[in-house]
Amino acid sequence: MQLLVSIHMRKWGILFLLLSLFSCRPENISPEELISIPAPQGQFLLFSPDDSKYFVEIIENPREGSQVEYVKILVAMENGRSFEFRTISQFPARVAMSLREVVSVIEDTELEEVNRGSNIKLNFLVKESDQGEEPHTVQFLLPSICPEPGLAGSYIAISSGTSGPGGGGKFSEISSTIEITAISDFEFEISDATGGVFKEIWAAKAEKARLIENCRKLDFPTFIDQFDDEFSGEAALRSDGRIELNWRSSYGDNGKTIFRKQ
Repeated sequence: MQLLVSIHMRKWGILFLLLSLFSCRPENISPEELISIPAPQGQFLLFSPDDSKYFVEIIENPREGSQVEYVKILVAMENGRSFEFRTISQFPARVAMSLREVVSVIEDTELEEVNRGSNIKLNFLVKESDQGEEPHTVQFLLPSICPEPGLAGSYIAISSGTSGPGGGGKFSEISSTIEITAISDFEFEISDATGGVFKEIWAAKAEKARLIENCRKLDFPTFIDQFDDEFSGEAALRSDGRIELNWRSSYGDNGKTIFRKQ
């Protein structure tokens, strides 16, 4: 009889131990316990939407009784609807995302609509075995940036081109020193857009003009010059820091002026 009681007690003891083990297995583990997502590294440069990138690391945290099937990376404009960018099922993972790639999956958004200071919202869904998709608590805002233009300063200007009627025709290598000064954060004034051409050809005063910097792109607004002619042009900022301006007036003067910072 004592032996029978001992056997029953042993069975109950084994059953209790098994129940204890099962009860210790974690249930409803939160996504942040299953997956670690450090802050993304990198940058979105607006003038380089393909080459500049953010890098996102996703690291699985092993837990007894749990397994992550996949993580979805979702992207959106800051206040907009989210769209799936990529699904990751092998860990650890390091995901590169360029601005063009991200914008391409966001419906009704074009790359040209993303401006300086625009944010891309990044969040994540974690899918555990036998569970539904759950949102991870981490969320990031990835800004679109541009370096400071740094256009203000003194420049040597070299101009070549063709003058209008009565100006003598072609000219080349006209040299002068000009100043570019900041009017506001991204707007600048050129002390002489022609780089000395109007002074040299027409014995006129310097022709002031404006430049507007837009993430390494330069806009050159059309205006009416000192002769009451329309003055227009296209400006470009080169990688070595020089500014190239192709300009023309409705009278017939036209030229290419290269500005090199002193």
